[in-house]
Amino acid sequence: MGANLGMMQLTLRQMLYSRKFIVLLVLTCLPMLLVVYALMQPDMSQPYLFLSDFTYILYIQIVMVVVTLVNATSLIRDEISNRTISFLVTRSISRGNIVLSRYIAHIPVNFILVALPVTLSYIYIGAMRGGMSANLDILAGYILMILIGVMVYGAFFYMLGILVRHPLMIGLLFAFLWEVLLTNMQGKIPYMTIMFYIRSIGFSIIDTSSIQESLSMISANYSIMALFIVIACILFIARRRFTKMDLI
Repeated sequence: MGANLGMMQLTLRQMLYSRKFIVLLVLTCLPMLLVVYALMQPDMSQPYLFLSDFTYILYIQIVMVVVTLVNATSLIRDEISNRTISFLVTRSISRGNIVLSRYIAHIPVNFILVALPVTLSYIYIGAMRGGMSANLDILAGYILMILIGVMVYGAFFYMLGILVRHPLMIGLLFAFLWEVLLTNMQGKIPYMTIMFYIRSIGFSIIDTSSIQESLSMISANYSIMALFIVIACILFIARRRFTKMDLI
């Protein structure tokens, strides 16, 4: 247990005290300026509806996926590329536990990067227009989407960083040609994407959105079960591959 906690603390320090974290934090918070600008418009009569649609289109479909891709693929791959992986695998912790510890540690970092600007935007609208308590379903739904999204996409991109040498390009193709494109199609096609199940969970809570009326969804319970099965399978593959890699 002590070795696992030590690995998680090491991973958190590596992620939080890096220039990459600062850059990503600035980039994820920049779209908040659009919320400020939108609220200044005289015809903005439904600010929470705007925030709901804005958050889904930008933060859920793009920002969350890209941030998780950048951070999760580098958890192991950067150590291999920088030839510092031997420092990790020679510690008093099994390779399988290294995989799990670094995965768990990356979740709060990516969650903060995506959830912070969404929460601050919600608070800003509440401070300027009121109605925060009446629209808590929006914040709760998107925070839940972000948490589960970071866990699932994080697992997938983490595995990708272990399996292939150049995971960013493959990850970008998956994110935009598969997830964004197929998710917004009609019929049963979105069932093949991760985003379909994430939005099914979030929109089961959110009442204020003009987008969800045009989207196909399933039960939140089935979605949660499906996604956690996906996470378990992905981490199994990642652990199995990492334990068999020749790293020393």
